Amino acid sequence: MSNPSFEMWYLLHYDYYGHPLNNHDLMNRLKKYIPEYLKNGDYFELLLSRRETAIKNAKKLKILHESNEINIFSIESNPSTYIYKIVENILKF
Repeated sequence: MSNPSFEMWYLLHYDYYGHPLNNHDLMNRLKKYIPEYLKNGDYFELLLSRRETAIKNAKKLKILHESNEINIFSIESNPSTYIYKIVENILKF
């Protein structure tokens, strides 16, 4: 789950952002770092070296929401992503 969208995970590779945003604003922020971003593009190699930053930033967002007693699975958890949990599990193998 990512709120407002999957692209939040990509943005967190470059920048921590802890304020609510809509998809349009999210895309504008992301395109500062990946100007030619396309929804169906392959960014694995581009983002690989920044993976630990993204994990750290995603966890920081989780802590922010928990400290404000916000349910991570609610609309109020904007912005957030749990993609880091999937990545951490994959890295165990």
